[in-house]
Amino acid sequence: MHARAPSTGPHRVPMIMDVTRAGTVVALALMNLVLSGIPLGAAPAPAPPPTAAAPAAPDPTPLVRIAGLSAGAGAADAALSDATGRRNRIAADLAAAQAALAQADAATSDLNAAAADAEARYAATRAELDRIAALTYMQGGGDAPALDILTVTDPLDTGRRRLLLSRADDARRRVVAQARADHAAAVRAAKQAEEERARRRARVTAVERTVPAADAAVAGARVRADAAHRRLDRWLSVSNGIDTPILGTPALTAADLASWFKATRPPPNTTVTIDDLAALFLGEGHDEGVRGDIAFAQSIVETGSFSYPAGGLVNGTDNNFAGVGACDSCAHGHVYPDARTGVRVQMQYLHVYADPKITVARFAHPPVDPNMDQNFRKGQARTWAGLTHTWATADGYANSILRVYYEILDWVTAHDR
Repeated sequence: MHARAPSTGPHRVPMIMDVTRAGTVVALALMNLVLSGIPLGAAPAPAPPPTAAAPAAPDPTPLVRIAGLSAGAGAADAALSDATGRRNRIAADLAAAQAALAQADAATSDLNAAAADAEARYAATRAELDRIAALTYMQGGGDAPALDILTVTDPLDTGRRRLLLSRADDARRRVVAQARADHAAAVRAAKQAEEERARRRARVTAVERTVPAADAAVAGARVRADAAHRRLDRWLSVSNGIDTPILGTPALTAADLASWFKATRPPPNTTVTIDDLAALFLGEGHDEGVRGDIAFAQSIVETGSFSYPAGGLVNGTDNNFAGVGACDSCAHGHVYPDARTGVRVQMQYLHVYADPKITVARFAHPPVDPNMDQNFRKGQARTWAGLTHTWATADGYANSILRVYYEILDWVTAHDR
């Protein structure tokens, strides 16, 4: 594959020329010598020594975006930590309230049982003392009922009987009074326990009402933290700019690419929809281990956003998305039968450029070009920077690709909520 400018951009002198074009260049050079007055046999004046080009400054875009997104992710993490802490404190409060309620339930049950027992003892005491009083009365005056006292004629006997009855009544009243007091105390304790249990149950209910909101706060904070890290991770994937490896895992989805394109570009001049095309880039890129999301940006550069403007070396019906075969001295680029094949050949060539050990036998799919692993550029472009002056002759070719990718990232970041 010849080095060339992007297939739809301004063409530059290629690094590798065919014989015919080389001969033309030599002839033009000789003509220039004649016109300049330099004898053909004379050596031209020595050219000044080449000045080493200063290394290109790194694009500040990813660094600035990463700094801002890192701060956002840190704030989102802090908010998640706060929400989780509040939820955990509520959970602890609820557990304590439930334990206190369980204790109140047990205490109330015990005191209600004690009150019932006191009532039973009170009733039994009354019954027993009534029986004793009756016996005492009988021993003091026979089987005659209490009204018989009014009919006896012996005043001494009557007095004795009255004394016995009085003593029995006093004893009975004391025992009954104590039993009554015990029962009343037990009832009061049971009632207080019921009131305490009701208070603790109300506390449990109050805490339980705060749980859904706390859970929702944590869930919302987690969603926001996940989104913040997702946005940051996308930019971190290109933190090295044009020195980002060609081989790797994409940071964008097919839906991201298609949504950006539909929002910012006119409809594509392609044989498939932009949704299908984006899916092909991600699918074929995954199969070949190539970052299909950045390859999509490369195709934006190569095809004028899939518009294939007039004057280019490929057309929209060619299914050629990377200017394959569209060298500066070529009449037309390669034509492929369908969009999948066009994407696949792009991914396979990118793999060849990035991996010096790749062979066609190791491709995920049969090679579109059976001899592409013999390409003289094999292994010369491990990063996107390596495509400048190899895949295309444009000086800023790799920068153009990454600038498009930054544009896509910016759009996706702004619309990722």
